[in-house]
Amino acid sequence: PDAYFNIANVYYNIGLYDEAERKYKKTLELKPGSKTVRHFLMAAQAQMAIQEKNFAKAKSLYEEIMADKPTEPIFYNNFGSLLEKMGDYNAALDSYKEATRLDPTYAISYFNLGYICDRMMNARRAIGYYKKFLEFHPDDKIALNNLGWDYFVIGENDKAIYYYKKATAIDDQFTYPMNNLGWLYIKTGQYEEAATCYAQVLKKDPKNPLAYNDLGYLYYLKGMYDHAIVELKKAIKFARKEDVAYVYAHYHLGLVYHKIGKQERAMEAFTQALATDDKYVSAHEKVAELYESLGSFKKAKEHYKRCLELLDEKSSHREKILARLQSLSSKEKSKGAL
Repeated sequence: PDAYFNIANVYYNIGLYDEAERKYKKTLELKPGSKTVRHFLMAAQAQMAIQEKNFAKAKSLYEEIMADKPTEPIFYNNFGSLLEKMGDYNAALDSYKEATRLDPTYAISYFNLGYICDRMMNARRAIGYYKKFLEFHPDDKIALNNLGWDYFVIGENDKAIYYYKKATAIDDQFTYPMNNLGWLYIKTGQYEEAATCYAQVLKKDPKNPLAYNDLGYLYYLKGMYDHAIVELKKAIKFARKEDVAYVYAHYHLGLVYHKIGKQERAMEAFTQALATDDKYVSAHEKVAELYESLGSFKKAKEHYKRCLELLDEKSSHREKILARLQSLSSKEKSKGAL
């Protein structure tokens, strides 16, 4: 049975869950009382359900595993990944933390904690988790890039540049750090330097949707709205629907249309961003603001509340959203009085 179990684990770890399921079942035939094997069998079935986007089935299987309080961190890590996909960020955070509590050397969960903190707009917490992950994998270019991004978010640009350049030194074909460096230059008003960064990216990858997205945003800031629309439409053309560039380009297109007074098109663009990523806080916020400006306070509230659901409980951005909700309540009372 041990040989079947070991082979099953290999299949599981490389994502061949149907093969893993067969080997786990064979192991159980030879070792029917093994709770551990049963857990891995259910986990393989859960991962297949995730591939089929049957998240409810996957969650039910993982919850059955968790009821037995297993000690293997992989279950908590993968359950956290499922919860993240389902938009339950706080529960995912807890599951990843439990994985690291069970095994403080389980590196991937530190990376996942950093990533989910980014999604919850808490860069300071993310930094700590990425640094912990890098203790085990110091040359991981994605973690280095993400760490650079978080330092940029909290205003420590020198550290951001350091980590972007370190990630690029590891793999100069990995264009995310150069894209992000360009974004840093945009946000610090260094537009020529930003344009140079994007030119370097597009020289290596002429169909890079993130570079076109950022260029579009750069033109938006410079008031060159026609040029912005052209570049953002290129980003949408070259991006896959599941790419962040696809979401960002629609979001930025919404900003452009809003700026030039085309509010219906702005709403369409923001809504398209949310159709692809319902967890995009900034897009929810913009949709809420548009609804608020149109006097649709109920719909505005729905999107502001969705922001609160997605934001980390310790995020400073929550204060802004709560203030908007309070303002909405006052407007609703005034509207009612009229």
